[in-house]
Amino acid sequence: MPHTSLSRRQFLKISVLYSGGLLASCSSAMPLSASTSSDDTPDVTHTWLHIDEHGVITYQVPSVEMGQGVETGLTMIVAEELDADWSQVRTEFATNHPAFNNPMLYAQMTAASRSVWAFWEPMRVLGAGVRQMLVEAAAAKWQVSVDSCRTEQGWVIHSSGKKLSYGELAQYAAHLTPPRNPTLKQPQDFKLIGQSIPRVDIPLKTAGDAVYGVDVNIPDARTASIRLCPTLEGDLASYNADKALALPGVEEVIAIPKDLTNQFQPAGIAVVADSYFTAQKALALIDIEWYDGQYAKLSSDSIRSSMVDTLNEMEKGDTRPFQKKLEVEYETPFLTHAPLEPMNATARVSDTHCEIWAPTQNTSGAEKCATILTGLDAENITVHTPYLGGAFGRRLEIDYVVYAVYVAQQSKVPVKLIWSREEDMKHGYYRPASVARFQVGLNDQGYPQLWHSQITAPHYFGRFQSLTMPATRHFPIDKMTKGAVASGMTDSLIATGPFPYAVDDFDMSVELAELPVPTGNHRAVMHSYTGFYAESVVDEAAHLAGIDPYQYRRQLLLNTLEQSNWVANKKGLDHRRLLTVLDRAAEEAGWGKQASNHHQGIAVSFSNKSFVAQVVELSIDEQKKVIIHKVTAVVDCGVAVNPDSIRAQFEGGIFWALCGTFMEELTFRNGQVEQNNFYDYQTLYTRHMPQVDVHIIASAEPPSGVGEPAIPALIPALTNAIYAATGERIRRLPIKHYGYSNGA
Repeated sequence: MPHTSLSRRQFLKISVLYSGGLLASCSSAMPLSASTSSDDTPDVTHTWLHIDEHGVITYQVPSVEMGQGVETGLTMIVAEELDADWSQVRTEFATNHPAFNNPMLYAQMTAASRSVWAFWEPMRVLGAGVRQMLVEAAAAKWQVSVDSCRTEQGWVIHSSGKKLSYGELAQYAAHLTPPRNPTLKQPQDFKLIGQSIPRVDIPLKTAGDAVYGVDVNIPDARTASIRLCPTLEGDLASYNADKALALPGVEEVIAIPKDLTNQFQPAGIAVVADSYFTAQKALALIDIEWYDGQYAKLSSDSIRSSMVDTLNEMEKGDTRPFQKKLEVEYETPFLTHAPLEPMNATARVSDTHCEIWAPTQNTSGAEKCATILTGLDAENITVHTPYLGGAFGRRLEIDYVVYAVYVAQQSKVPVKLIWSREEDMKHGYYRPASVARFQVGLNDQGYPQLWHSQITAPHYFGRFQSLTMPATRHFPIDKMTKGAVASGMTDSLIATGPFPYAVDDFDMSVELAELPVPTGNHRAVMHSYTGFYAESVVDEAAHLAGIDPYQYRRQLLLNTLEQSNWVANKKGLDHRRLLTVLDRAAEEAGWGKQASNHHQGIAVSFSNKSFVAQVVELSIDEQKKVIIHKVTAVVDCGVAVNPDSIRAQFEGGIFWALCGTFMEELTFRNGQVEQNNFYDYQTLYTRHMPQVDVHIIASAEPPSGVGEPAIPALIPALTNAIYAATGERIRRLPIKHYGYSNGA
């Protein structure tokens, strides 16, 4: 569905068109449905809101829930404007339909911290429009003016004191025309928004009742598992499955061709059996010969050498002499997602319909792949999204859905396909590795007069096509070949932007690294390495100038405020808001007042339209064991819909960043990923989680993203603190390469 900018009136009409309702007569101007006992009422399934005769409100959540709290957050927005009784609100996850497309992502997709951010206005309009229609229905029923009525907790109340519940009014309201411009609440009138409402998914999860993808069970379904070609861009040469087929419980062995949907998907073998363990046992019995292909000798060393060569081919840096000048190189590794729930999907395919149950961030992509494989129209594809057991960008890819649909189609029975941890580790879509070079020349006052940066990295949409992520059709990926420089989408998708500090002579150049490694979205993506680069180099400049790192950043921002033509100002970066979070972080952390054996590092970031500053306080012993005593984080993310969810997102994001900074690294040898499972792709444990203090700036600005902005500033704040403690500058991640470990 092409992206369009919707007016409030248009949104209500569209919400009506796809919500219809269980009504005797279906109006094209109804944003809700009301219960009725009529047997001949059309059943329109794509309903935004349903209010039954008891006043129970069911809201179709357009984003998926993967632990980020969006099921609660979006529902709060609708319920706020609806003036609903929170105890009467229920949620369901929307199945595939363009009505539920994310307005910023051009598709039904949960990504880029753009759920509350994107749906803030539409969901307010939805709730306010329905509320206004309920008031109009009550006023008509009482034959009074609309102005004499108000709403509260699921009731329309007249000034005389009489009242009607939403359930009593729903059928009447459903026949009314949606208001052209429903009146939205003023922030001072919010009752739910701004409150730490307990998440609606937590009781289910703590009781073990939440249904994740691996919990889906449909009648007559078999279980399948898969083994994919281990070498990058290799292929299946031959196989002998006689031993596997002789195993009790094994029903079928299916060869899977390469690139099933014209997207990078390895060839492989699937076993259909009576259980996952039977399928895994059978896979081990199959004699498989793989064609290794042209990348059989690829290694991490050769990848790094290739990227350094690309960097060296770029235009040479500035040769002007400065009294104080930095010339430094940085690098970061490939990272994988490793969500706790392995890749899985369930599919049932017939000649007329395909039904999918998948823990996917990309409902539109799952639908599209099914249309390609089955030849069915989108109207005959149904995609259900259960809870996701972690995602972090990995489940934006739909390779595991492709395989499930294909195996179900070939076996002619419903199939639940479950990957092993090892297959997921070796066949992900990884956070790109990168190498960067910086030249920074300081003026007489010690502040940057010259800032030249050169970065090379694979494009993180490099293996994407419009099938996988419809938004990419708007990006000129086909033009981003070797030799591209930082401009337009290349800047923002590989290098990141905007740089927050004004510099007289600023230049950022980017070269695409052409590698066969599949790359994709990974929590914070490019910000996770460019944030590390920028705030580390700024810290180096501060120390070179002999100026306190906090005061250095503060003065840089003050200087930037005086230059209204700085390019960052045109990209939504309000330096006053960034300065506010910086000052608040220093204050809350007690900058410069730490214990004698403690050391602090500081950093700021601007990503997903959110402003963040963080301070890490740590100590380090003689064995280079790092004890993090406290992390102070300050965020300005606009209106804080649910403060507790924001804090939880930051706590999780900070731990995610700590794992990548200390230990995580994906490596290659002989064209294959070396890591297999958590024993060799090591990460931190819960005991390593430090004290985290999250402070949220009060704001009336629209909400912005919070799922990823905790990450970019944490990494340099930590490595800057290590420098403050030891005098050793970290320019390569993870820090285990320098001998550091987490001492908690």
